[in-house]
Amino acid sequence: MPRTLFGFRSPLSRTTYRLFGLGSLFCLVLLWTLIDQLRLLPSEFFPGPAGVLNAAVLMFGKQEFHLHVLASVGRIAVAFVISAIFAVPIGLLMSSFRPVRAMLEPIIDFVRYVPVPSLLPIFVLWTGIGETAKLLVLFFGTFFQLVLLVMDDADHVPRINFDIARTLGARNRDLIPDVLIPCLMPQIWDRLRITLGWCWTYLVIAELIAVDWGIGHAIKEAQRFNAANQLFVSFIVLGLIGLATDFGMNQAHRWLFPYSIKSQSEVTVRS
Repeated sequence: MPRTLFGFRSPLSRTTYRLFGLGSLFCLVLLWTLIDQLRLLPSEFFPGPAGVLNAAVLMFGKQEFHLHVLASVGRIAVAFVISAIFAVPIGLLMSSFRPVRAMLEPIIDFVRYVPVPSLLPIFVLWTGIGETAKLLVLFFGTFFQLVLLVMDDADHVPRINFDIARTLGARNRDLIPDVLIPCLMPQIWDRLRITLGWCWTYLVIAELIAVDWGIGHAIKEAQRFNAANQLFVSFIVLGLIGLATDFGMNQAHRWLFPYSIKSQSEVTVRS
């Protein structure tokens, strides 16, 4: 039976896949242009593509918006790396040793249900209005979720992998570095990709704390002066950074872990 284009999990060529993606973006821009041209919404609240483009030129030229972008990227990078350094090992230990899980899981479950914005005042009381408070917001926004995601992935590694390793002479202390981590690296990379996106969602909250540079600061200033076109520029830049980061990590996944199920399925779908 021939496969149809919209059949369940039917493969797509790489060219067709990209054409669908470009087509969806074109339709979005077309709809945006129509709304602007037909004046369906006031331009001061919903500016058209031309107005946003002019604002982008102004922001990146005279207002040094690229420095705001670099400041935000730096904060995200520092907070996320610290979060990953602690979260991944703790998640592996919680899956591997039940006493560790019993001690930490209730605490992690408790804290992760506390909304991060509600912690902002206490972070300021603890650390002041410097960079530490901003990094804490970003850290808390990703650490607890990443711990549990890694733990859950580790729980699903087949027990037979460890039994075979023991049969071949592996000791208990060898099971995590020689069996568990190699099995989980593709999934851990994906979890890092997902939680990095979450980290960006807390950026504006973090940058509400007395900052001079950052996309959150630019958004706050644009709101203050009712500059909707500058708000749109900030939103678009955030989205483009997200797309670029996600694409880069997906490509790195295929290069680092060609043996994983995900990489093999992507080759089938997009080659």
